[in-house]
Amino acid sequence: MFMASIQEVNGEQEYKQDAIIFAKTLANATKKAEKSVRHWYGDDEDSGKEEGGGYYFLGGRVHVSLENVCPITADEFIRRHTL
Repeated sequence: MFMASIQEVNGEQEYKQDAIIFAKTLANATKKAEKSVRHWYGDDEDSGKEEGGGYYFLGGRVHVSLENVCPITADEFIRRHTL
């Protein structure tokens, strides 16, 4: 189990999301996370334009990037995301 940290910059707003990825290796988890980022707003026809370490969408108004992928346990993920 891995955690992917994804950042979206939309105008002056920045958002960060952490997502769980089930994969056997870090390389496989990273591939899955990159595919998700590339198609953040839709399927293959809506894939973003790659630039600046991420992908641009909506005519360049939104930038989505994969910040990090790391191994994590379910307990650690819950601990990090519980107030």
